[in-house]
Amino acid sequence: MGEIKITPENEKLLEGMRRAVQRVIEQAKRNDEELVNARDRKPVRVKARDL
Repeated sequence: MGEIKITPENEKLLEGMRRAVQRVIEQAKRNDEELVNARDRKPVRVKARDL
């Protein structure tokens, strides 16, 4: 694989995605819900408050 070049447009997109994920986690914490995360390519349920 070659080197990945991050343009300013890509950086804005990545920042938006980070914010969206953070908002989902915060909402799940407020509602005491579980989220599904991948560990070793296997789905794992994790309480949002543990993240």
